[in-house]
Amino acid sequence: MECRGPRNQHVDRLPEDSRSEPWRGTLTVSGIRLEKRVKRAIRTTRRSTVWAVILMGVAATQVNSDPMEATTLRRLTWAADPRISPNGAHIAFVRITVDRDRDDYQGNLWIVRTADGDARPLTFSGRDGHPRWSPDGRFIAFLREVENEPRGTVTQPARPPKTRSHIFLLPMNGGEARRLTSLKAGAGPFIWSPDGARIVFASSQEPPVTPDNLASLLPATDQRAVVVTRPVFRREGQPGLIDPEKRSHLWSISIDDGEPIQFTSGVFDERSPVFSPNGKTLYFVSDRRTEPWFGRQDADIFAMPAAGGAMTRVCDVRGPLASPVVSGDGTTIAALGYDTPAGRVRSYNQTDLLVMKNNDVANVTSDYDFTLGNSIGADAVAPIARGSEHLRFVRDGDAIITRISRQGRCPLVEIDLQKRSVKDLVTGDLDVVSWSATHDGRRFALLIASPTSAGDLYVYDYGSTPRSILPIGSDSLADVDRSEPEEFWYESFDGLEIQGWVMKPHAFDPTTKHPMILQIHGGPHMAYGYGFYQEFQLLAARGFVVLYLNPRGSTSYGQTFGNLVQHAYPGDDFKDLLAGVDHIVEQGFVDDARIGITGGSGGGLLTNWAITQTNRFAAAVTQRCVSDWSSFYYTTDFTLFTPTWFRSAPFLDPNEYASRSPLTYVERIDTPLMIIHSENDYRTPISQGEAMFRALIALRKPVTMVRFPGESHGLSRAGTPSLRIERLDHIVSWFEMFLMGRVTDRYGDELQSLARQRQGSAQSATIP
Repeated sequence: MECRGPRNQHVDRLPEDSRSEPWRGTLTVSGIRLEKRVKRAIRTTRRSTVWAVILMGVAATQVNSDPMEATTLRRLTWAADPRISPNGAHIAFVRITVDRDRDDYQGNLWIVRTADGDARPLTFSGRDGHPRWSPDGRFIAFLREVENEPRGTVTQPARPPKTRSHIFLLPMNGGEARRLTSLKAGAGPFIWSPDGARIVFASSQEPPVTPDNLASLLPATDQRAVVVTRPVFRREGQPGLIDPEKRSHLWSISIDDGEPIQFTSGVFDERSPVFSPNGKTLYFVSDRRTEPWFGRQDADIFAMPAAGGAMTRVCDVRGPLASPVVSGDGTTIAALGYDTPAGRVRSYNQTDLLVMKNNDVANVTSDYDFTLGNSIGADAVAPIARGSEHLRFVRDGDAIITRISRQGRCPLVEIDLQKRSVKDLVTGDLDVVSWSATHDGRRFALLIASPTSAGDLYVYDYGSTPRSILPIGSDSLADVDRSEPEEFWYESFDGLEIQGWVMKPHAFDPTTKHPMILQIHGGPHMAYGYGFYQEFQLLAARGFVVLYLNPRGSTSYGQTFGNLVQHAYPGDDFKDLLAGVDHIVEQGFVDDARIGITGGSGGGLLTNWAITQTNRFAAAVTQRCVSDWSSFYYTTDFTLFTPTWFRSAPFLDPNEYASRSPLTYVERIDTPLMIIHSENDYRTPISQGEAMFRALIALRKPVTMVRFPGESHGLSRAGTPSLRIERLDHIVSWFEMFLMGRVTDRYGDELQSLARQRQGSAQSATIP
């Protein structure tokens, strides 16, 4: 059997293990290593004077009292959705902690003074989020999860109550929060009217409960049978099935009398409402196609009188629009989105700034080749209550503030609408996770993450230096050792330049060869960068070199780079990864015989692919993976495959799907593989992991599967805390067993014996 080896070398079969003696010994922290490194200049088409944020508590390697552990997750404290007050004197935010007793997350509203960082709690329920100041600053409205009353009949016993979000109003001059909404379907994200008299929110309100319709109101899983007529019938992260009759519509409620009024209705969803400055017009986003499933993505901007009336489409492009904002004079609408060229099909469409004025739509960032509005991926972002502003008009409507993703960084920028130029405002080796601004755009609240902090709160006055006021993420890890990655660039097999990072163990010795783990991000249109990854920090604390790369197809490097994997995924991106491994091995501090590989989602696909194409890796962990494109086409929760990812459907061209599926080449695998999958994963259904597992078991290959009941695709980022910890423990145990010789019996006698056998073979090969 032929398989592809490193650098496209051909090997007739996967050879026997010839690794040298695995690394042994106890990891000891011996000191602090401070290293200056030469960074490649960020290559942009525009240069400007910018302020770089110097993040608190960041060194090349921090050595304190405690090592990073999987259980460190319980110590983390997050800030989320920071909202600056109209006068800029305070920031309201969601403070999130792990509730150990409930094995869940708590979110409460806090407030911090921008002058001195004095912070105090505003709410104590543990179920609060989405704080929004009234225009005059007298109130904060927010969402709180409230338990509905249990429902039941003689034939349908009462079930445990489920929670719905409702809007509460908190007076800032004192007093208790008052509940505003009571619709049975709850209330979703909302906005204030410019005069502060009412709130507009989204809700998929159910009809009144009667004996005749009670059964239809219960979740689909409680019924004997469900009739499905649409190809998209479930959604990742949501239990049960999608009810096509329940649409998200816009409602209005007065803060005085609390009487809700329904604005929109019908068979389409509406979202992202925004008022005109005079409060007379309400704009929103909606996809009004009756069958949107197999075509390109699309969503338009509509307008209707704020007093009620007919809606009109005001902005329509060949693509989806999102997050609209209106200029102060009401003449201009800006939104994030893209306008796909006629006849052009892409798997990756870079988000641009689209501006509409006088019925003309212009892409003002068409010449700026980085994506707008996105943050950098990480596994330790706030698990709940995330939120951010996306666009803000400033300078009397002549400019827009937003954030961008650029080569692994996420700075805050200003876009001049006349010059069509982009200027950095807050930049550096950082990730602006979320932000908000005062109405005049002079003062900003920033939540900034880094490789050593899940996020700290900053105040930024336009044109000045960002100022830390609440290092909430850094403080929660103040006594935990953390490593800072080192950035590098390298040439891939065809000369394409690829960016990557290497995180070294705390007790790093450049004269010793260390085991290494290659991490692969999902997507494929996502990016690693200067975010906080607990998994990486944990592996570094256990003695591994951690390598993470942004191969072709990644975001934050331009439209062309992101689309290089169209109709070829996996493919050359895998070669980019191998070239990165070679680059680090050539530095002399990595043991080439003790390299592991792991990734989730699209990274799980590439992990599966890698071990069918090369014998380079001594152990692998594939997480929430794809193994068979054809079955994935039929079972995932979305339908956007053709013609973006594949040229046609699998029933028309089965060979294209089979040729890019790891399962096709499963006989080649000799690498010990752990499969981690969540049982309620609708994005990459667990059948993808099960297929790999059953095939390898049938082939008598080394494999084990770890299943997480009740969890979804987002386990690593927002799953049940104890299960997130267990997942990390399994990853570490697997790699320690096969790369470090720390054998465990938790995966059965055969794998335990194999680990010892391979370790013994490696030792024998090194005896003179």
